[in-house]
Amino acid sequence: MRFSFLLEQMIKMRFPTIFVGESGTAKSVIISNLINTNLPAENFMKLIVNFSSRTTSSDLQNTIDDNIDKRSGRVFGPKQPGKQLILFIDDLHMPIIDVYGTQQPNALLKFLVEKGYIYERTGNLDQKII
Repeated sequence: MRFSFLLEQMIKMRFPTIFVGESGTAKSVIISNLINTNLPAENFMKLIVNFSSRTTSSDLQNTIDDNIDKRSGRVFGPKQPGKQLILFIDDLHMPIIDVYGTQQPNALLKFLVEKGYIYERTGNLDQKII
Protein backbone atom coordinates (compact mmCIF):
# COMPACT_ATOMS: atom_id res chain seq x y z
CA MET A 1 0.00 0.00 0.00
CA ARG A 2 2.56 2.59 -1.07
CA PHE A 3 -0.11 4.97 -2.27
CA SER A 4 -1.92 5.20 1.08
CA PHE A 5 1.39 5.76 2.87
CA LEU A 6 2.32 8.56 0.46
CA LEU A 7 -1.09 10.21 0.74
CA GLU A 8 -1.01 9.92 4.53
CA GLN A 9 2.40 11.64 4.62
CA MET A 10 1.14 14.46 2.36
CA ILE A 11 -1.79 15.05 4.72
CA LYS A 12 0.44 15.04 7.79
CA MET A 13 2.76 17.58 6.12
CA ARG A 14 -0.29 19.76 5.36
CA PHE A 15 0.33 19.49 1.64
CA PRO A 16 -2.84 20.13 -0.42
CA THR A 17 -3.51 17.10 -2.59
CA ILE A 18 -5.79 16.43 -5.54
CA PHE A 19 -6.58 12.83 -6.40
CA VAL A 20 -7.68 12.48 -10.04
CA GLY A 21 -8.79 9.62 -12.25
CA GLU A 22 -11.49 8.28 -14.49
CA SER A 23 -15.07 8.10 -13.26
CA GLY A 24 -15.79 4.92 -11.32
CA THR A 25 -12.21 4.13 -10.27
CA ALA A 26 -12.97 4.28 -6.51
CA LYS A 27 -11.19 7.58 -5.80
CA SER A 28 -13.73 8.61 -3.16
CA VAL A 29 -13.71 5.18 -1.54
CA ILE A 30 -9.91 5.13 -1.30
CA ILE A 31 -9.69 8.62 0.19
CA SER A 32 -12.61 8.08 2.58
CA ASN A 33 -11.08 4.81 3.75
CA LEU A 34 -7.71 6.49 4.29
CA ILE A 35 -9.24 9.39 6.20
CA ASN A 36 -11.45 7.20 8.37
CA THR A 37 -8.99 4.41 9.16
CA ASN A 38 -5.39 5.62 8.82
CA LEU A 39 -5.60 9.08 10.39
CA PRO A 40 -5.90 8.96 14.19
CA ALA A 41 -9.04 10.67 15.51
CA GLU A 42 -7.07 12.21 18.38
CA ASN A 43 -4.96 14.24 15.90
CA PHE A 44 -7.35 14.96 13.04
CA MET A 45 -10.82 16.42 12.62
CA LYS A 46 -12.38 15.24 9.36
CA LEU A 47 -14.73 17.31 7.19
CA ILE A 48 -16.17 15.77 4.03
CA VAL A 49 -17.90 18.08 1.54
CA ASN A 50 -19.68 16.82 -1.57
CA PHE A 51 -19.83 19.39 -4.36
CA SER A 52 -22.76 19.44 -6.77
CA SER A 53 -23.94 21.74 -9.53
CA ARG A 54 -25.85 23.70 -6.87
CA THR A 55 -22.87 24.24 -4.54
CA THR A 56 -21.96 27.92 -4.12
CA SER A 57 -18.92 29.56 -2.60
CA SER A 58 -21.17 30.70 0.22
CA ASP A 59 -22.15 27.08 0.91
CA LEU A 60 -18.49 26.08 1.10
CA GLN A 61 -17.58 29.01 3.34
CA ASN A 62 -20.52 28.32 5.68
CA THR A 63 -19.49 24.67 5.95
CA ILE A 64 -15.92 25.66 6.80
CA ASP A 65 -17.14 28.33 9.25
CA ASP A 66 -19.34 25.76 11.00
CA ASN A 67 -16.27 23.64 11.71
CA ILE A 68 -13.81 26.29 12.92
CA ASP A 69 -13.59 28.50 16.02
CA LYS A 70 -11.74 31.67 16.84
CA ARG A 71 -8.32 31.14 18.43
CA SER A 72 -6.99 34.66 18.90
CA GLY A 73 -7.47 37.88 16.98
CA ARG A 74 -8.27 36.89 13.42
CA VAL A 75 -6.83 33.37 13.69
CA PHE A 76 -9.26 30.45 13.42
CA GLY A 77 -8.77 26.71 13.79
CA PRO A 78 -10.73 23.46 14.10
CA LYS A 79 -13.53 23.42 16.67
CA GLN A 80 -11.68 20.67 18.48
CA PRO A 81 -8.48 22.32 19.82
CA GLY A 82 -5.20 20.57 19.14
CA LYS A 83 -6.44 18.85 16.01
CA GLN A 84 -5.71 19.40 12.35
CA LEU A 85 -8.78 19.86 10.12
CA ILE A 86 -8.79 17.60 7.08
CA LEU A 87 -11.10 18.88 4.34
CA PHE A 88 -12.03 16.26 1.74
CA ILE A 89 -13.97 17.61 -1.23
CA ASP A 90 -15.68 15.04 -3.39
CA ASP A 91 -16.63 15.91 -7.00
CA LEU A 92 -14.53 19.06 -7.18
CA HIS A 93 -15.49 19.56 -10.84
CA MET A 94 -19.26 19.67 -10.22
CA PRO A 95 -20.06 23.35 -9.37
CA ILE A 96 -21.70 25.24 -12.20
CA ILE A 97 -19.52 27.50 -14.33
CA ASP A 98 -20.63 31.13 -14.01
CA VAL A 99 -20.76 33.87 -16.68
CA TYR A 100 -17.08 34.66 -16.01
CA GLY A 101 -15.98 31.09 -16.70
CA THR A 102 -15.19 30.27 -13.07
CA GLN A 103 -16.52 27.82 -10.53
CA GLN A 104 -16.98 30.01 -7.48
CA PRO A 105 -16.52 27.32 -4.78
CA ASN A 106 -13.26 26.29 -6.47
CA ALA A 107 -12.13 29.92 -6.68
CA LEU A 108 -12.76 30.33 -2.93
CA LEU A 109 -10.91 27.09 -2.21
CA LYS A 110 -7.98 28.19 -4.38
CA PHE A 111 -7.86 31.54 -2.57
CA LEU A 112 -7.90 29.82 0.83
CA VAL A 113 -5.12 27.39 -0.11
CA GLU A 114 -2.92 30.09 -1.68
CA LYS A 115 -3.47 32.88 0.86
CA GLY A 116 -4.30 30.97 4.05
CA TYR A 117 -7.31 33.14 4.84
CA ILE A 118 -10.80 34.05 3.72
CA TYR A 119 -12.92 37.12 4.33
CA GLU A 120 -16.04 37.26 6.45
CA ARG A 121 -19.12 37.63 4.31
CA THR A 122 -21.00 39.65 6.91
CA GLY A 123 -20.10 42.49 9.23
CA ASN A 124 -16.79 44.25 8.58
CA LEU A 125 -15.49 41.79 5.96
CA ASP A 126 -12.49 41.02 8.21
CA GLN A 127 -9.87 38.43 7.31
CA LYS A 128 -10.20 35.00 8.89
CA ILE A 129 -6.77 33.38 9.00
CA ILE A 130 -7.27 29.63 8.96
